[in-house]
Amino acid sequence: ARAHFERALEIQEAAFGPVHPALAMPLSLLARVERWLGDTARAREHFERGFAIAERAHGPEHPDLVWMLVPYSRFLRLTGDPDTALEVLERALTLSQATFGPDHLDTARVFEGFGYHYYGLRDFDEALRYFERGLAIRERVFGPNHRALGWNHYDRACILALKGDRAAALDALREAVAVGWASPLILSDGDLDSLRGTPEFEALAEEVRGKLQTP
Repeated sequence: ARAHFERALEIQEAAFGPVHPALAMPLSLLARVERWLGDTARAREHFERGFAIAERAHGPEHPDLVWMLVPYSRFLRLTGDPDTALEVLERALTLSQATFGPDHLDTARVFEGFGYHYYGLRDFDEALRYFERGLAIRERVFGPNHRALGWNHYDRACILALKGDRAAALDALREAVAVGWASPLILSDGDLDSLRGTPEFEALAEEVRGKLQTP
C-alpha cells in the first residue's frame, strides 16, 4: 500500500508541483499507512504537509479540512498527545457543523471520531455518548435499517461489552447484523470476549459465518 501511495504522490507532484491541493489526499493516506507501519515520524511529516497544503489552498475554514483533521487527531492520540488530538477534533466539529449543519453524515463521522478518541482512552461512557450522537444522525440520514449504521452499532457493541453491559452489547450487535453488517471482526475481536460462549453471541456468530460464506 505504501509503495502505491508513494507512486501516486510522485506522479501528482510531478504534474502539479509541490504545493498543489491535489497532493493533500495522497499525503494524508500515505500518513495513515506510515502510522500503521509504525513510522510515526514520517506519518507526522506527511499529515502536517498535507494539511498545510490544503489549508493554504482553501483557507482555514474549508470543509475539505474535516476529513484530514479526524485521522490526524487519531494519530495524535495514538502517539501520546490526547489533548491536542481533542483540540483537532473540536476544530473538525466546528467546521463540519458550520458548513454542513447538524444532520450531515460528515458531522456524524466527526462525532464518531470523538467516540474513537474516548474509546482509545477507555472512557467508555463518553465514547458511547458520542457514538450515540453519530448514530442519531445516521438514522435521520439513512433511516433505521440501512447498512451505513452497521459500523456504529458494532462499535457501540464493543464499548458496551467492555463496560460489562452484556445485554445492551448483544442488542447492539444484533442491530449491526440485522442491517447487513457481517464482518469477520465479530468472530475475533477481543473487545467482545465477555460475550463469547453465551448462546446469544454464538447464534449471532453462526449467522455471521453463514453470511460470510454466501457467494
